[in-house]
Parts: sequence; structure tokens; C-alpha cells
Amino acid sequence: MKKTVFFMLSLCLLLSGCASFGRGVAEAIMKPAEKNLGECMVFTEGFDGIRDIMEKNNGRVKILMIHGIGKKSPGHSSSIAAALAYRLGLNTEIKNHKDIILQSNNEPNADIGHLRAYKYYNETNSQELIFYEYTWSSIAERIKNDLSYDNYDLNAEKRTDINKKIKTFINDTVIEPFIYLGNEQARNDILTGVSQALCWAVGKNWEDMPSDGTYSCQSGNISNVEMLSEYVILTHSLGSQISIDTLENLATKTAEYRADKTKKINVTIYMFANQLPAIAIASNKPNITGQIDKYCKENAPLFSERLMDTTKIIAFSDPNDILSYSIPSKFENKYIDSRICPEISNILVNVAPLSSIFGSMNANPLEAHLNYKNDERVINLIIEGISSDTPQAPPHEGCYITTTK
Repeated sequence: MKKTVFFMLSLCLLLSGCASFGRGVAEAIMKPAEKNLGECMVFTEGFDGIRDIMEKNNGRVKILMIHGIGKKSPGHSSSIAAALAYRLGLNTEIKNHKDIILQSNNEPNADIGHLRAYKYYNETNSQELIFYEYTWSSIAERIKNDLSYDNYDLNAEKRTDINKKIKTFINDTVIEPFIYLGNEQARNDILTGVSQALCWAVGKNWEDMPSDGTYSCQSGNISNVEMLSEYVILTHSLGSQISIDTLENLATKTAEYRADKTKKINVTIYMFANQLPAIAIASNKPNITGQIDKYCKENAPLFSERLMDTTKIIAFSDPNDILSYSIPSKFENKYIDSRICPEISNILVNVAPLSSIFGSMNANPLEAHLNYKNDERVINLIIEGISSDTPQAPPHEGCYITTTK
């Protein structure tokens, strides 16, 4: 009986609550734990935080946000953009952000998503953050429309309330990884959209971006831009795999993406609710794997053929997030293109509060999937990074840090 009630309660929590459970009943069953364990364990050789990256770029940093499953609208990442700017001491925002409907160079009429850009700077204008937000939901929505009947037809009317919520959740959200992996056109449109977003971020200055409208970015002009040495990608959920797939695609492109300038770039990807292991086993492996030493070590035989200097993957996962995974040892050699020179750090952190149900510790899996941006330890880690010399130094007192070699 306890297992049945717990299962029902978990489903309700996952689906944002069931009206049939009275608030008092729910509070009586699920009491806050006397001590929220809230563990945070970091396994890393060390990685730069955004503040370090800004210093290396002489006071400038550019961040590209790629969202995960679930319908999103432009503006979905404005809160984390503002939070990062605040932590970096950038207290002025340009009021008019940029809004671009992205256009493919090869298929001008294709829907490849939306790019919004925000700019923040400090009082002396000596430091700035440009935050790019890529939204691909419109691509998935046009395909999911073919399933929308299932939420309203006779079958839907005959479903019980809980099963109706579950099926709607599956049709609206869980189906999206299947679309990305199984619908070649949708996948290509998303990856083209991210490539276009990167082109605007890497190859253009703020002043070069139009305020709004439909545009494509011509990567051939990338050599005319003063490029930064370090760039940041921030992802959530399925966005983790989308970011890697995009970089791997660029590694196979023509020399315009692999010029001497781009080979000196370092990319740091902070992945919330990382899903790389799950998506990797359902995808085709890249053509070039297991050769990181040949491409990424100076004086190595294929060093000149790499796409960039390093790609640092900082993978966050909550053990109670049923849609997220830590990255196992040697994963990068087996599943990631060697030419992007990957280095991996794992961070296991309880971003969902722990509660006691019938004396057993539990956590809301939905909060465990979504709550990374609201966890102060997570924000501290991506702002400050982990020094390989003094990994236990503040502000990471709430995390246990293990140095990997």
C-alpha cells in the first residue's frame, strides 16, 4: 500500500500536482527532512568559471544558451542571464535586445529557430556579457502537431485523470528526444540553427547584429572579426547532446571552420541535467573517436586537424533527476569526436530538496531536472570555476571536490 501511495504521489509531483490530493494530506505524507543532505560532489582536473573566462578575454564573455525538452518561447533564459550578469557585477543592461528569426543559408524558407541576444556591462564599460539564447521549440512543435489529436479525441476522454496527465506529458515533452533522434529533417534544422547561432556569437560583434528580422549569418566573414579566445555554451537536458552534435558537425565542415584562428578557441560547456550517455547509445558514433591524443596534444601527428583547442564539458546531474546521467570514465574516447578535444568534469549535486515519505528519503524528480539554475552552489561553480591548484578554496565550501588526473 505504501508503495502504491508513494507511486501516485510521485506522479502527481512529476506532473506538477494533482488536484485530488488535498494540500494538508500531501504535507502530512511528505514532510521535510530534518536535515536536507543536499550533497554536492565534484570530480574534475579543474575548470574555468565564467569570471576566469571573462578575464582571459580582457573583460568580455559570450554565452550561448541551448534549451532542452519542453516547449519554450523566446525569453526563456532571461532570468539566468540576469542572474549571471548580477554575479559578475554587470549592473547595466541594454534595454533593446536583439531578436533574429534564423535563416538557413541553403534552405531560406526552413524554420531553424530563433535567436535572442542580451548585452550587460559594468559602470566603466570595461566588462561585458553578451548572452545568446537559441530557441528550437518551433521546430519540434510543428511535428508534434500531428499527435495533438491524442490529447482531445475519444481516447483522451476515456482516460483516467492521472493517465491523461501522463499521456499529455509524454505527447508534449517526452516525445521530443524521439523527434531529434528519429526525424532527420528536424535534427538537421536544429543543428543548422545552433550553427547559425554560433556564427552570430563567434563571427559577429553586437553592433553587427540587426535588431530584429529574418537573417542568415555568413560564416565566411569570420576571419574579419576580433575573436575571443574562450567561449561559453550553457545547456539544459537534450541541449547537451545538441551542443556536442553541432561541434562535431562543424569538425567535418570545410576549412572556413577549421582556420588557424578557430583552432586556438577554447569552449566551455556547462551542462545542466546532462543527457550525453543516454543519447549516445541511441545515436551513430562519430567517425573519428579514440584519437584524442593524436589531435589534441601539441606536436601530435594530427594536431593541425583539430577543430578547436579544447572543449571542456562540465556535466551537472542530480542523482534524483530521472532524465539525467553522469558521464562515465572513457566516455569521451568512445562517443565524442576526437577533433573537438573534449575534457570532462562530473558534478553530482542535489538541486531538489530531500523530503521524507513514510520514513524514506525522496525528492521530486521534476525539481531535480529543472532546479539547477536556482541552486546557489551550481551558480557559484559556473561563475568561479574550480582551480586545479586550490580546488577546496571558497566559494565551494558546500561541495566535496575530488581532483582527477
